[in-house]
Amino acid sequence: MITKTEWQAFRDANKIKAKAEEHITEALKEIFIIYGGKLSCWYYPGADEGGMGEMQIYSDSIQTVVEGTGSFEATYEDQSEDYYGSLTNDFPVHFLFLSIPEIKKRVKAFKAKEEKREAAAEAKKTKATQARKAKKDKLVKAATKKLSTEERKALGI
Repeated sequence: MITKTEWQAFRDANKIKAKAEEHITEALKEIFIIYGGKLSCWYYPGADEGGMGEMQIYSDSIQTVVEGTGSFEATYEDQSEDYYGSLTNDFPVHFLFLSIPEIKKRVKAFKAKEEKREAAAEAKKTKATQARKAKKDKLVKAATKKLSTEERKALGI
C-alpha cells in the first residue's frame, strides 16, 4: 500500500522528468545547430524501438543516444562544474539548471576555444613541415653545389 502523498510525489516526479526531457530536447536541438547539424531524435540507451527508455543518471551526466544530420563529435568541458564529456552521449546534469541561451553561450564558447586550439596545432604542424622542407631544400642545394657539371646533367639538375 502507498499513501496519497506518496502517489502525488510519484506523479510530481514524472512531471519533473517530462520537463527535464523537454529541456534536454531543446538543448540538443541547439547543440546540433551550433555544430551545423539537425537533431532527429534522442533516447536513453537500451530503449525499445521507438521508445525513450529509462533515464540513466550518473554523477555529472545523463546518458543519451542522439540521432541527427551532420557528423561531429561535440565534446564539452566545464572546469567550474568538473565536467568533460561528449554532448552526443552524455548530457551534462548541470545543463538542466541553465537556460537554453546560457547553454548555447557555453557550448559556442567551448567550440570556439577548441577550434582555436585545433587551428594553433595545425599551424604548428604546418610550420614544422615547412621547416623540414626548408632544411631538406638547403641540404639538396648544398649537395648539388658539390657536383660537377657533368654529374648535375646526369641527374637532370
